[in-house]
Formats: sequence, structure tokens, C-alpha cells
Amino acid sequence: MGLLSKLKEIFNLNNNRVNSNNIIEIAIGCNKCEEEINSVFRKNYDLQINYGDEDWKYLINKQLVCPGCYQSIKLRIEYDNNLNQINSRLIGGKFLSEEDKHRSN
Repeated sequence: MGLLSKLKEIFNLNNNRVNSNNIIEIAIGCNKCEEEINSVFRKNYDLQINYGDEDWKYLINKQLVCPGCYQSIKLRIEYDNNLNQINSRLIGGKFLSEEDKHRSN
């Protein structure tokens, strides 16, 4: 095992070891140019925690930019304690289902 391989193992940079349990994947289509945008959020880093009296416990609140036309897309998804989606809002785009993703390929 080389030095670089050992460093990758130490810092967990090996792509084969990505734990999908810690990832939320969201597919979005741009309203302007219809390009598909695949976003990946890490549960232990990208989620905001609510300590107040709101209905949601976790939140993804991001502003994405379409790589095709540079349109701004605002994404807000609220989750409960068990990370079940309870509310979502998307301005400038639309959520894509698995069926929509396969249709565009």
C-alpha cells in the first residue's frame, strides 16, 4: 500500500466508502432551460437544526445555480425528527422523480 493510498484511507477519501445513509440526494429540473441538477446533501453537515418552536426539526435551505443558464433556484425542505419530509418549496425549478430522470436520459 502506497503513501497516497494510506492517506486516502485515513481521511476517508476513497469514493467506494461513501455511506449512503448519511446522504440526501435531490434531483431538480431548471424551469428556464430544463437542465437536470443533481444535488447531494450530507446529513451531518448540510442540515440546519431547529432549536425553536417551529414544526420542523431539520432544514435544507439552499440557493442553487443552474449550470446551463445560471438561473437562481431557491430550495427549502423541512424534515421532522426522523428525517421525514414534511414541507418543501422550490422557486425557479421543479423536483424530478426517478421516472422523470429516466425519461430525460
